[in-house]
Amino acid sequence: MRGSAGSAVLPRPNMSVTRNSTMRCRVCLVLLALSFLLACEKEKSPTSSIPGFYSESANTGCKDGFGRRAPGSAGGSVLLSSFNDTIRIFHANAYYNCCSDMQTDVAKTRLGYDVFEVDRGDSCDCWCYMDITTLICHVPMGTHLIRLLDINGGLVERGYVVVKPDDSGGPGQP
Repeated sequence: MRGSAGSAVLPRPNMSVTRNSTMRCRVCLVLLALSFLLACEKEKSPTSSIPGFYSESANTGCKDGFGRRAPGSAGGSVLLSSFNDTIRIFHANAYYNCCSDMQTDVAKTRLGYDVFEVDRGDSCDCWCYMDITTLICHVPMGTHLIRLLDINGGLVERGYVVVKPDDSGGPGQP
């Protein structure tokens, strides 16, 4: 095609492709947020002994790359966060036995919650990195002290999480 000045006229880009990509991104973010909320709608964890809240935990199993850390030292890094009435504890690159079935037990304390990493699996002759995630659901509004302890009772992380009411009048409201 030629314009009036003899220059080439380029076809308009297909904007629906850009809009579709943006819409897909938004849908993925909404689904991710919903899956996080739905995780707290499952049955009560047998490890939770205090009425009013319950917890769930999961681990990734062994990640690639074995390290040379002292066996039993959890290491890694910890991220504490909250969403509505749920506290999330994410322990990245925890270092435990390869055959471990790492889970957590949660105990209510005067100032918050103690989270104990426990091994409910077998033991074998190897060590690896894994991620361990714990959700504490139906937590009341306020500031909560979270203490994460490894399988030997050593403190891995200590921090505060603020649980705020959401704007929709849903979970977390008084």
